Order: sequence, then structure tokens, then C-alpha cells
Amino acid sequence: MGFLNVLHIKLRQQTVVKLQACIRLLKKLEDICLSSPLQPAQSNLYEGKVILAPMVKLGRLPMRLLALKYGADLVYTDEIFSQQLKHCTRTKDDRLGLVNFTCGDFHLFQTCAAERKKVILQMGTNDPDEALEAAKLVQNDVLGIDVNFGCPTPNAELSQTGAFLLNRPDLVVQILRKLVNNLSVPVTCKIRVLPDIKETLELVRRIESTGVSALGVHGRLRVERRNVAVRVNEIKAITEAVSIPVIANGGSLEYINTFDDIIHFREKTNSLSVMVAQSAIKNTSVFRKNGVLPIHKVIQDYVTLAMQYEYSLICLTHELQEIIARNFKPKYIPPTYENLHRCETYAELRCCRYSKLLQLDEITPKPILEEQKPVDENYIAMNLPFKRGNYTIKSNSPKSILMTWAMQNKQPNPKFEIIRHNMIGRYTCKIHFDGKIYHAVTSQRDKRLAEHASCVVCLRHLGLPDGKKSQEDSSYPHESLGNYRRAEM
Repeated sequence: MGFLNVLHIKLRQQTVVKLQACIRLLKKLEDICLSSPLQPAQSNLYEGKVILAPMVKLGRLPMRLLALKYGADLVYTDEIFSQQLKHCTRTKDDRLGLVNFTCGDFHLFQTCAAERKKVILQMGTNDPDEALEAAKLVQNDVLGIDVNFGCPTPNAELSQTGAFLLNRPDLVVQILRKLVNNLSVPVTCKIRVLPDIKETLELVRRIESTGVSALGVHGRLRVERRNVAVRVNEIKAITEAVSIPVIANGGSLEYINTFDDIIHFREKTNSLSVMVAQSAIKNTSVFRKNGVLPIHKVIQDYVTLAMQYEYSLICLTHELQEIIARNFKPKYIPPTYENLHRCETYAELRCCRYSKLLQLDEITPKPILEEQKPVDENYIAMNLPFKRGNYTIKSNSPKSILMTWAMQNKQPNPKFEIIRHNMIGRYTCKIHFDGKIYHAVTSQRDKRLAEHASCVVCLRHLGLPDGKKSQEDSSYPHESLGNYRRAEM
């Protein structure tokens, strides 16, 4: 009986192994036979292109427009998670020519006519249905949708997105097939290479079978960063294994400083296109065929575009800091973000202590447009940078002045509505008082300062002193921005 039991167990084990092999074969057949995209893959859109790669917190509107101005063929957004995108509201800003996808009180994605046929939205997701819901919301405003399977950051690990999905190829295939079969725009994805080249080639063949139009390949492992040499041979092997365009990425550190270097990297990897990230941050004019421009000229063009579309100054100063860090020696770089982040208006940015270094003082400020005049008489807003040092907060603060005036004139107490801008961790405040709404739209670092700033708006509108030091009477006409409802990102 013992011998028969052992034989029975071995037979069962062999049967299980054969069944597992059959299941793997069926999955491969499913990938090949059941893929039926709604639209044929538009691979020619991604052939022979130089592309601005997706970059965390940097691939936003001004950077994308600047890359296009200098010669990039296509531009990718920074990664936007489907979980957030599906809750966005689409609105149009006719005055600035923008389409905004707003989530809560900040713009998750902004685009305009200048990039409409050249921008690809990169999405982070791990749910096919959620990805489709989010992609359908934006597909009419972008050239294509890209799914991020290449991000190696801790946030990607926490949410199990990006490169942490590469060890779940079945889910990768499900997400891509769901999008390809149900969207009217091209679908692509971006990956990193796996430790085993055979596993990498098997993965990219399965990805190709879903009907995607192109494949972006960052030539590094998930655990590797840009200080590690890019794996050119792995990218080249992938280009030989698939028939769709391969977009090579990861060559900035070693290969790319000029446009000619981009072409050289494309030839070295045998890819059809190249996407550039780090070299584009250092100097976005890397896309110019006639050579790169001086960095101060690039920064001037960058800030000018940001001013044109009234881009969030908080985000702009962060992006400028990244550019500065890659171009100037440490002794010229502010030790923290505070020096640039103290600038709360574009006028202050042009006059800050680093304006000469960046030559920002040469930028012509954007004039106030006629459309910015008040439309709703009951909504009074000012772009007011509130400086705490200009007021005596403890004894004669704007809030105490307003509350005292309301009590003396038998008016109901003002009601304060605090607005938190989650993306930047700052606050603004709206005051509901005497049938009107008073709003200081410049964000403050805490709730109390936001309340004081809006009190100043209210006091100035009422023609009352606002408690500013060395100011006998602050009852001067304010420069209202009218229905200025653009929340700072």
C-alpha cells in the first residue's frame, strides 16, 4: 500500500504540472487570438519622433509648451492616477484658452489648443475598469493615452502601480486590452526592463498582442536610478522582438546633451523614437536642431509661458528650483526652496535676489486683460500677497479690526470659509459678510494668515484702514481681479 500511495502522489504531481503548462499556453493563445482593438494601432504617430518624456511634477503645461516650441514632436504629461482623474470635472477657460480637469480645488491636468494634437496623457493605474473610466473623460482633449508601468518610486510601490505591475503580466495585459478595445485614441505604455532578458521579451510580446500603438522602454531595472548606465543592449533586443515602434528612454546621463545626441542614441538602440527627461530638465532647448540656448534664455521663455497661462506660481518656483539645481554650482543655489517660494506674485519673482542670476528682470510682465474686470459685484477678489511682518497681528490685526467694525455698526459677524489647496499644502479664505464674498486668492502657509489676508480685502473694499504698519490710511482703491476663480495648484 505504501508503494501505491507514493506512485499515486507522483502521478498527481505530474498531472498538475501538465495542467499548469496548458493554462500558460491558453493565456498566450488568448493574447494572440482575442485581441481585437476598436481602432487599428496608429503606430506611425510614434515613428521618427523626439519626445518629452513623462516627469514627476515637471511635465506640466509650461514645460510641455516650451518643449514643443523648441522642436519636440510629442510631449507626455506627468503621471496622473486614474483614481483621481475619474473624479475630475472638465471646464473651459475661454479667457486663457485652457481646458482644465479639476479635482477638488486644484487643476489635475491643464491643456490648450497649442498642444492638443501633440500631448499624450500618462496614467497610473492598477484597475482596468477605473482606467477606462478615467481615459474616456480626457480622450477628446489628448492625442493618446499612455499607461505607466515604469515608475519605481515608493509611491508606486505603495499603490502597486508603475513598475511594480511588471511582475503581474496578466493584469498589464488586461488593462491595455481594456483601453485599446474601448478608446478612440491610440494607447501606449512605458515599461522598465526585467532582470531576465527572456522574461522581458516575453512580456513585450504579450504587450504587443494587446494592440498598443507603441512601447516606451526605460533601459534600467526597477531598482536602478539614473546614476546607473542605461542598458542599451536590452532596448535593442526589444526592438528586434516586436514590430511596433519602440521609444527608447534613459540615455540623458551618458548620451544626450544636444539634438544630434538624441539621433545618435536612437541609432545606438535601434529604436524608432526617443523620449528625453533629465536632459530636457537641465535645458529644454535640447530639442532644437540648431543647438541649445543659454539657460537664462530658456528660463525666460519658461516663465513667459507660465505668465501667459497664469500658471500656479507655487508649482513654477518648484520647477525653477529643479532647473537651477542642474545648471548652477551649489554656492549659487539657495539652501532651501524658501528663497524662491517667498515670491507670491510674478512681479516679486522678477525682482527677487535671484532675478539677476536667472535674468528674470528682462521678462515683460503680462498686462491685465479687460476680461479680468469684475462681473459679479458681490464677489470681490484680490491677488494679495499678505506679508505678516507688515502688520501687528497680536494687537491690531486685520481680523480684529473687521470684527470690531462689524460689532460697532451692528452687522452680523463675518463667516470665514477656509479652502485648503491639497497639492501645495496651503490655504486661502473666503469671507461672507454683508451679502458679499471677499477672497484673497494668493495662498498662505496657514489658516490664520489666510483669514487675515481676506480681511484686508474686505477692509480695503469698505474703505477702512487695514492695520498695516506705517500706514495712516489704507483706504485706497483696490485693484480687483474680479471673478478670479482659478485655484492655485
